[in-house]
Amino acid sequence: MNMMNSSRNKLSYMSSVVVLVLCLNLKAAHVSTASGNIISQGQSISGNQTISSSPRGIFQLGFFTPGNSHNHYIGIWYKKLQKTVVWVANRNHPVSDPFSSSLQLFPNGTLILLDQSKSSIWSTSRDPSVSSNSTSEVAAMLLDNGNFVITDALNSSAVIWQSFDHPTDTWLPGGKLGYNKLTNEKLTLTPWRSSQNPAPGIFSLQIERNGTSFLLMYNGTKMYWTSGPWTGKIFEYVPEIQLNYLVTNVSYNSYEFGSYVSYDAVFPDIFIRYMLDISGQFRAYKDFSRIITTMQGTRGYIAPEWISGEAITAKADVFSYGMLCFEIITGRRNRDLLDDGLQNYFPTRVANVLTKGEDVDTLLDCRLEGNANKEEVMRACKVACWCIQDDENDRPTMGQVVQLLEGVIDLGIPPIPQFLDRFSKSLVESIHYHNISSSTATDSRRGYSSRDCESPHPPL
Repeated sequence: MNMMNSSRNKLSYMSSVVVLVLCLNLKAAHVSTASGNIISQGQSISGNQTISSSPRGIFQLGFFTPGNSHNHYIGIWYKKLQKTVVWVANRNHPVSDPFSSSLQLFPNGTLILLDQSKSSIWSTSRDPSVSSNSTSEVAAMLLDNGNFVITDALNSSAVIWQSFDHPTDTWLPGGKLGYNKLTNEKLTLTPWRSSQNPAPGIFSLQIERNGTSFLLMYNGTKMYWTSGPWTGKIFEYVPEIQLNYLVTNVSYNSYEFGSYVSYDAVFPDIFIRYMLDISGQFRAYKDFSRIITTMQGTRGYIAPEWISGEAITAKADVFSYGMLCFEIITGRRNRDLLDDGLQNYFPTRVANVLTKGEDVDTLLDCRLEGNANKEEVMRACKVACWCIQDDENDRPTMGQVVQLLEGVIDLGIPPIPQFLDRFSKSLVESIHYHNISSSTATDSRRGYSSRDCESPHPPL
């Protein structure tokens, strides 16, 4: 009798194990783990799982943690560039535990990010221009251009949703900036709030809705900067975004569902990207490998070594501070003073005034009506010119800048930097002005005209 009971207990135990295994298998079949470069219908990723782009594996997608933050986000990054993040899904809604959170693809073609309590904190929306077929299988895949797309599994050209329609702070080759009439959405760049917080910052770069200019907006309402209109080859005031040996097919396109600007990279092994940084600077990055990075920012504001590929030190920031000093002195953008070619480019004018021993009062913001300490103006001009010297060893430290401004030390009259001449010539060759006889058109965008000054800056 005891033997029969023992056999029954063993049989019951084995049956329970079989049922448990079957349940686990059914659960695993219901939500399986994605692999390779595709999240198939019903699959998910969580924890440290990632998918790579196909076919070359340039990008990866998965959970990441910015800096020393304890928050986790779904993002896309360069696989070989020290996790350089180019897109973030849940910018405003991080998760605290990626292992109990998951990004799942549902049969209706929607990607949903579920947090540890299984609540939806981010999801995709369907492109209304794509017809729906409820019987089709769907798949989400990461492409080698950095675009994360949801498509019909049997027809990859039928894109249901794509990350390129929802850029964050980075504009990749093949990506678009513009306006979608169907969804009434702007395809804009917005910087991270900080290096540890990818939530949208205070600036945004967008395309003028009824025009062809890039607009840099502050707090979404105040225009801070404009690229000027598209001329067919370049944006008038940003010749950096143009056809060159690294970038091709720069174009402005208007179609039934909206308008957008796009570009392509010439060489697939050179990773090109434009980025709007935390300070509102629109920069271009060219990454040749994991360790060599050159960068181009707002023209005339970044140190020459960023372009030449030389080692970058704190003196590069000293250069940018010098450029800011010029704008403080005159009360305008340095390039807002361009009337006759480059003769009135303000840093060039200051350097020449100091070298020739001319009156620095002519450099002041005209709205001050000469009400300024001439000695302080002279010191500020000299500091600005010392800060933008070609050789970083000739630039002062920020500690010395403070002493110079206070009048504690004096470095004398600075030499005219050679880059000013090269910069002036390159702008003359690349920018086409539209019959502007004075700076009225340029200055009026800032809310004032050169006619506001009784004695505008004379040409050199």
